Formats: sequence, structure tokens, C-alpha cells
Amino acid sequence: MIPTLNPTVVGDRLHDWVAEADWRRPRLDRAALLLDRPTVRPLVERGRPTRSAPSGSPTATVVIPSYNYARFLPAAVASALDQPGCAVDVVVVDDASTDATPQVSEALAADPRVRVLRNPRNLGHVATFNRGLAEARGELLVRLDADDLLAPGALSRAAALVEEHPDVSLVYGHPRHFTSATPPRARVGRPAWTVWDGRDWVRERCRRGVNCLTTPEVVFRSAVVEQAGPLNEALRFAQDMEFCLRVAALGQVGRIDDVDQALHRDHDASMSVTVGAGLMVDLVERRRVFRELLASVGDRFPDRAELEDTWRDTLADEAFRHAARAVDRGRDDDALLADLRAYALETAPLRRTPLMAARWDALARRRGRAARPGATVRAARHRLRDEVAYLRWARTGL
Repeated sequence: MIPTLNPTVVGDRLHDWVAEADWRRPRLDRAALLLDRPTVRPLVERGRPTRSAPSGSPTATVVIPSYNYARFLPAAVASALDQPGCAVDVVVVDDASTDATPQVSEALAADPRVRVLRNPRNLGHVATFNRGLAEARGELLVRLDADDLLAPGALSRAAALVEEHPDVSLVYGHPRHFTSATPPRARVGRPAWTVWDGRDWVRERCRRGVNCLTTPEVVFRSAVVEQAGPLNEALRFAQDMEFCLRVAALGQVGRIDDVDQALHRDHDASMSVTVGAGLMVDLVERRRVFRELLASVGDRFPDRAELEDTWRDTLADEAFRHAARAVDRGRDDDALLADLRAYALETAPLRRTPLMAARWDALARRRGRAARPGATVRAARHRLRDEVAYLRWARTGL
């Protein structure tokens, strides 16, 4: 007798096994790349730095927006000020907090490297960061949420890469996520560098359709940010994604491989959980991101029309996959499935609309059957796709 597999249990065990594995394990990483290799070719691929620190002492401004994060703020500020090899100043912007943030930030401002701004009323995280951005004066710029931490040496490593590759507009690395009360020790080792043409990097993001950055691990070159402009306040939730893509399009993109560049705290009150949660909100907002991106820097892409079709294809396909998963799991939410169908047909390029409509019709017929043959196999395939994507991201940052 063939045992019946529960795809949820199988998928969860696979995810746990992958999550427990060291993200640097080459066999897992290389296997993932065989299944799903990025199309973008780097200018420099995992090259060893000629120097581990910048030759001078570059300046860096760390902007920390904070709303009711008094309990986390001292550690975030300390992680910025304790960076070796850079002259760091910190701008804390209190978004009219109702906790002890005013008192805590006042104490932190006893250090002359820390400046504190207070909004007269709650303006939201985007306007709050933009206010701090206007006060930035360093050659490098970091946006650090008050509940996250910079890894030791993160700014020095980024500055060394920018010094070696002066056309780089942003540098990022691996962010280690954690849920414990005490932050884990950042993983260190011998770093490597990967550098891409920024437009190629943006093309890969259009092909993937998702953000690969969580923000605290990103170091921007301030001169390019001045050219690109501030966070787009017209966007509701995904401003960070659009901002990073916009800056990337104006230069090269560097990645510091094999070490942690930031520690990202996951908790129920974190901005990444509370802001913009929800499948349809996420899909709609990412569609707006790509529209806004090409409206602002589309003239830098000779293949703009092709790029437009690429992101539209990607997001329409993603909406269909979400619907197919829901059907196979028996989660027949009529309203959600209708929203996903409308989104996919509206988003898909015109040339693909008939094919997309046919796929949805086939899904509707599958949904109408009492038995759904192949559901277990499809569920396992979906989970494998997710795990391969995770391993690819951990290895390449893409």
C-alpha cells in the first residue's frame, strides 16, 4: 500500500531541514543554482577583496526611524556607532512615539555623534525616514529600523567595496533573521565580493518580481541617493523596494558574500509584519513599484518595453500560482480567487491575456472536481520551488 503524503507536513519538514542547514553549505547552494540559476551575469563574481577595510576613514550616516521602539533603540544606535573604520553619525527620527522613546533618545543624544529629530505628529515611516535623509551628511547612508542591528564591521566592508568599485551605488549582504530576545552572534569569515551592472540587477528583479533586500543590510552611496531622490511617498508599503531599484539603476550593485551584514529582528510588532500584510496588498503594491520604477528611470533601459512585459508576466504568473495552491489545498475562498484572477488578467501583457484566461478556466474546472488528482505532487513541487529560491537567495543575494 502506498502511503498518503500530507504535503503540508512534508513541506514543513523540508523547510525545517533547509532552515537548520548552514546557508554557506556549498552542496545545497550549488544544487539550488543548478535548478534555478540567476540570468544576470556579474562583473565580478565572488572575488576576494584586495583590502578588508577602506584606506581612509569614510563618513557614514545611519538614519534610524523609530515609533514606540524605546526598548530596541539603544542597541540599534550602539550597533551603528561601534562600526570600525568609518566616521559614523546617527540621526534618530522619533515619529511622535507614545512610549519612552523621547527620554531614551534624549539620553542617546548625549553622544555628539547622535542627533535626534521629533515629528510633531505621527507622519508614518516613509516621511519619517525622508526627514532623517534630509539631515544625512555622510558619504555612505544606511536606513536602520530601530529594532534591527548592523553587524560588526558591516560599514567598513561596504566602504572598502565602494572604494575599490567607485561606480557602485549600493552595497548589500546577508541579513541574519532572528526571533530571540538576545540577538545572535553575526557570522563572520573571509568575505568575497560580487558586483553587477545595476541595470542587469534590476532586470533580474523584474524577472523574479520580488524584493531581495530587507533594508538594514543595504549601504547606499549618498551622492547617488541625492541623484535618485527620497523614498516615494506615493507608495503605500513597498517604498524600500522601489527606492533600492531606483538607486541600483543609476550605477553598479555590490554584494558582500559569506558574512552577515545585518541582524534583522522578526517579531509581531515589526514593520515588516504589521505594514502592508496581506497577499493582495503585496501583489498590488509590487505592481505599483515596477510602474513607478520605469516611470522614473525607464529611460536608462533600452529594453524598457521588454522589461515591462517581464515584470507583468512574472506577477501574473505568481497570482495564478497562489490561486492554484489554494485550490489544491481545498481553501476555496471565492473572494480571494476572484481577486487573484482579476489581478492576473489585468497585469499580464496583452499578448498573454488569452493564454492566461485559458489557464484560469482550467483551474476553475479543477476546482469543480471532488477529487483533485496530482494535488500532493503539485504541493511538493511548489514547496521545492520555494526552498530552491531561498537557497539561491542565500548564496547569490538574488
